[in-house]
Amino acid sequence: MNDTRKCNVCGEKKFLIDFKKGRNQCKKCVKDKVKKKHEDGIKNNEPKTCKECCIEKTFDKFQMGSLKCKECCNKKEREDHNDNVLDSVAANMRTNTPKDKQPIHDYKNILTELLKNQENKCFYSGVPLTVKQGCYNTISPERRDESIRGYNDINNLGAVCQLFQSGSNQVNVKGSTIITNEMRNQILERPDEIPRISNKKGQDLTDGHVYKKVINFNIDFNNEDEVKEEMKYLPNMMSYYKTNEIYRVENKEGERINFGKRKHKTKVGRFKSAMKYWKSVYQNDYEIDDDEKYIEYGVYHNNELRIISISLETNYMTTNSNMFKNHKIYNEFPDCSPGKAQWSKKKFNEVKELSTRVDSPERKDRINKMITESIDIVDEYRNKDIKIENHTELTLLAHKFALAKSNTTKLGWKSGEYKDLFLTFYDKVCKHRFRCEYTNIPMSLSGCKDWHMSYERYNNDDKYCGTNIAFVCEEFNTPFHWMPEHFKIFWDIDVPDYVKEKLNPSFNLSRRHRFY
Repeated sequence: MNDTRKCNVCGEKKFLIDFKKGRNQCKKCVKDKVKKKHEDGIKNNEPKTCKECCIEKTFDKFQMGSLKCKECCNKKEREDHNDNVLDSVAANMRTNTPKDKQPIHDYKNILTELLKNQENKCFYSGVPLTVKQGCYNTISPERRDESIRGYNDINNLGAVCQLFQSGSNQVNVKGSTIITNEMRNQILERPDEIPRISNKKGQDLTDGHVYKKVINFNIDFNNEDEVKEEMKYLPNMMSYYKTNEIYRVENKEGERINFGKRKHKTKVGRFKSAMKYWKSVYQNDYEIDDDEKYIEYGVYHNNELRIISISLETNYMTTNSNMFKNHKIYNEFPDCSPGKAQWSKKKFNEVKELSTRVDSPERKDRINKMITESIDIVDEYRNKDIKIENHTELTLLAHKFALAKSNTTKLGWKSGEYKDLFLTFYDKVCKHRFRCEYTNIPMSLSGCKDWHMSYERYNNDDKYCGTNIAFVCEEFNTPFHWMPEHFKIFWDIDVPDYVKEKLNPSFNLSRRHRFY
């Protein structure tokens, strides 16, 4: 049972269970070899012949280690599950339940119960559902509250058309990798558990922990315990000198005002006077909550306490001040409501009305300003290739988009050309004014809002480029592509002719087999 063998690649001695029968290379080395061959094949655009269809294709058309191309594998899968998808959907539900996994037949029973409760109709749209594979209305389980992980609770599930199945983030989207999910939950749900610290240097803090600073603007000076507690945590620009028993406040002009024994005999009296003066100078600089307190959270990371900026509306958190500034700008974009890309009955019912809604004067002015202040520098870049040094709000958005979609370092990424993508973004904003190209819905610029702007390729087999991109609401950018007939079925909306042409399955092979 404990026999070992030496791998002739890595040279390590391992148990026989780590080798395939009759092989002198361990499983890990074999896997690494296959992975490297696959990555090199993609990188060098090498050809590979599919065992099933015998057609020569590039490596990115194959799953790693597979002799059959993705299209043939998907075709076989569709044939295997064409009659009834409940078994495969139930298996996926079990796979995506992190804890307390139940037998597959239990998840199948949940799906059957959902269909019964909903009278075989989609939870969002009310259209009839099917268990046939590959249809726009094929059944798919949706977690109504995505913060609850797994598929064990039927009360948190709804059966929807797979067309509506989105992979949206929670509203409090991540803003910094330093801030973990546990930290977020602690700040939002258990703030009383977070240790309070002062402004003193040299405090004993633990790396990876969250701390808070609190300024109480309504101290009860008749409460002795409360006063003693607050005297430990003085606000910025106030200090206490133990030798002379003086409180000192430095005002905005740099003048230092002392509160010593001459002004009040007791220490509490001096502290009260100092706080009164401090508030007269600095109170308007702080956002105070309903308890008349200012609370600032920070995470101690690499021997530095980094302030966590939090959006009260969206719970967005980050330690990067520039990212937070951008979030506030995008979050304040007019005519947008808080939310996320996940569908709801309310959003489904709003689509038709939103597609014809006229922009408010505030939104019109904001977009006009963004375009007007960018015209000259974009023209110089378009015609003379003059690099943009100082970005406007609009060119910064275009720059970030072009930079991300022209990334050549991502393996298998269908990267485009930076200039083409930058100008595509700018031109689409000028033409469509941040409206969805499929539905004409006004889009938001924040992931913490409904109808967030996203970028969909008409043909997934082609790269990102001006002729292959549509700017659409994230709700319509789903794994199961929306087609012109779906907008007609649900809302009697006709998509523009150029979109119909791009999405025509007769020549767009990436969409030809998506739906029946």
